Amino acid sequence: MQKRVTIKDVAAQVGVSASTVSIVLNDKQGCNIPDSTRQRILEAVRALDYNPDYVARSLVMKKTDTIGVIVPDISNTFFSDTIKVIQRMLDGRGYAIVLCNSDEKLENDLKNVKLLASRKVDGLIVTPSAETMRGGRYTELYALLKKTGKPFVLLDRYFDESANKVMVDNTRAGYEVTEYLLSKGHRRIACIGGPQELSSAANRLAGYKAALAAHGIPADEALIACGPYDTAWGYAAAQKLLSQNVTAIFASNDLQAYGVIACAKERGVKIPKELSLVGFDDLTYSSLLDVPLTTVRQPIEELARQAADILLAAIEGEEEQPREVRLQPELVVRGTVAEPCGMAAAGTNTKAEDAKENG
Repeated sequence: MQKRVTIKDVAAQVGVSASTVSIVLNDKQGCNIPDSTRQRILEAVRALDYNPDYVARSLVMKKTDTIGVIVPDISNTFFSDTIKVIQRMLDGRGYAIVLCNSDEKLENDLKNVKLLASRKVDGLIVTPSAETMRGGRYTELYALLKKTGKPFVLLDRYFDESANKVMVDNTRAGYEVTEYLLSKGHRRIACIGGPQELSSAANRLAGYKAALAAHGIPADEALIACGPYDTAWGYAAAQKLLSQNVTAIFASNDLQAYGVIACAKERGVKIPKELSLVGFDDLTYSSLLDVPLTTVRQPIEELARQAADILLAAIEGEEEQPREVRLQPELVVRGTVAEPCGMAAAGTNTKAEDAKENG
């Protein structure tokens, strides 16, 4: 077996002390080491193929330069895209990530936090699972996160405890989508919601209801179907809603919207001529559909940057009070929304007319 190259081997090669090599490799400032010596040390590191013992280094430095990331579903494109950006940003700051998937289960959230803490990660970025958020069980996760003593940031989903949080303003997004459909003349607008224990889903639905109320239209529970953030639920919900004489559907994510499209196609309902549809997330495939999907784009780059910046500031002791960042979404208008049949000439109703229509 080939002998492992150590820092002492590098020092001997250059003719300096091991502490001098350590200073150069850790890029310590304020140490009076000539540039020529630094260059010779770096050349020796490459020539000897020296790789630092990060475990030993972490014991000395009390820092591993690793960040734990926990997401509920890596197969969801929103999370995979966000992780990709987080990894790129942290890599540029000298940090690696350790990724864990909870599969939307509380047990896995708790297990993953314990695992990452045992690996001595410097901090955590966490999107709690649906099961964790159900019935107030998030308190178990919150207590464990606090117990680790590690700085952490809640990303996308959050609970009402003191913590760093980065999310999109989902209430505003739900309001703007519904307002847009109302401006096109729609009044029978259905909403396929996500799991209501999740802050993202609950806030999108709240925005939808608020926009209807602003136009004097009471929310009809028969036009609301809440369930998983997946294509199967979008299809199942559409089966129910298409029998309710709706002219438009707001799906709380693009996966649900894909299910609506499949159901509409099966029933011979034309989008957007007979049914308007808006999704949420702006997944890659949404712009590539036969009729490109009108949807809400989440600022993934900014979500990732804010989460990384807040966490690293906390790790470096620059942030004492938890921060909450709420980013603004963007409605991306494509081809799945049109005026309802018979509305092209009639135009849209005023709020007063809406109120009159509703009694």
